[in-house]
Amino acid sequence: MEEIDLKELLKLFWKKKILIILTTLAFLFVGYIYNAFITTPEYKAATTLLLVKSSEGTSSVTQADVTLNQKLVYTYTELVKSDTVLNEVANRIQLNRSVGQLRKNVTIESVKNTEILKISVLDSNKDDAATIANSIAEVFSEQVKEYYHMENIRVVDKAVAPSSPSNINPVKYAGIFAVVGFVISVGVILVLNLFDSTVKNDKDIEKTLNIKTLASFAKNQNARPGVIDLDPKSQIAEGFKSLRTNLQFMKGSDGDLKSVLITSSLPGEGKSWVATNLAITFARGGYRTILVDADMRKGVQHKKFRLKQVPGLSDFLNSRIEDYENELPKYVQPTELDNLCVLPCGSITYDSSELLLSNRIIKTVETLKKNCDIVIFDATPSNLVTDAVVLSRLVDTSFIVTEHEKTQIDDIAKIKTQIEDVGGNIAGIVINKVQDDKASKGNYYYMNESDIKRRKTRSRR
Repeated sequence: MEEIDLKELLKLFWKKKILIILTTLAFLFVGYIYNAFITTPEYKAATTLLLVKSSEGTSSVTQADVTLNQKLVYTYTELVKSDTVLNEVANRIQLNRSVGQLRKNVTIESVKNTEILKISVLDSNKDDAATIANSIAEVFSEQVKEYYHMENIRVVDKAVAPSSPSNINPVKYAGIFAVVGFVISVGVILVLNLFDSTVKNDKDIEKTLNIKTLASFAKNQNARPGVIDLDPKSQIAEGFKSLRTNLQFMKGSDGDLKSVLITSSLPGEGKSWVATNLAITFARGGYRTILVDADMRKGVQHKKFRLKQVPGLSDFLNSRIEDYENELPKYVQPTELDNLCVLPCGSITYDSSELLLSNRIIKTVETLKKNCDIVIFDATPSNLVTDAVVLSRLVDTSFIVTEHEKTQIDDIAKIKTQIEDVGGNIAGIVINKVQDDKASKGNYYYMNESDIKRRKTRSRR
């Protein structure tokens, strides 16, 4: 069983504070409304009886009398709720209810180490509650005299009609319901978190899969345009520079890293967005970069750079061209950015896995690597098709783009295993769409003046 991290739990509760507060308030409101307007008022009346010495013989009370009365308390407790007593009570005051119903509303208590009995009655009518309690005491005394030939029951306090219901206290019930709501909300959060195997932070990944987190990007950054060229000093640009640096420290099969494949588990996790911006970052760093749209089923890179989709990768692989050195560059299109070219996906094809298993893809990758400093492959989601896994064996390294609190850790483990099984290498993962404060923690050094002003303004709010 995993060790519970108190700090992480507190962070979890703080993150879910709105849910906890709303649930607690909802239960508080329900408790108040239920008790104040729905609960049927019940009134509790009680009479107190004292067991004394029988009137026969001497008037002084001996220890034997006290002991006898204390023993009789237990017997009297059962006698009070007997059918004989309750039937007589019902007949005497003409109650329109059964003995069983009456018994449910009668309680009798003996005060510990004393000779005192307390008979309590609950009823929806306060006058009836007092009448029933006093009638029970009266009939009970008569039955004791008949059975034991003793007159040792004295009424200390007669029951009186209560002024208010015993079960109506909206503030008390609101508090009880609020506590219940709080406990339930916290419990549900803990249970859901226990069974939640999505990506939450780099510690989870490193501890579970022994895989490095290369970078993380905030959720609101994904709403910005697909490229970062407009603001090269922004926080997001610095994040991609950090990702580029992490990759540059890795070695390829021929020494320097020349090719990188980017995949994800499912669509929508930001794989193509990361590929686009990483390619731009390499190009801005002076590296001759080719971005290959290897998703020949649903490629998008030509749209991001406003290029032609055809001809592209699928068209070249389907052709019979053997002059790779001279013909392949004709399929690669330049962009408006220096040092950056794109090989679009080409004509849509659904047999892309077969194309990626052919000898042509091997020569294609080798040729691309010869004609630039770095080749970045925007591959398919690996949980849907095998294209990315097949292609991973031909590149220097691969990394997986995950979506914060959505991508399953088991899916990452599966992709990692599949890539390693075909001889590929996993550099790590990128956590995308993280809450802004988590993604940017520790990155103030890289923020430009506008970023700092924007963050300070947000914190004041």
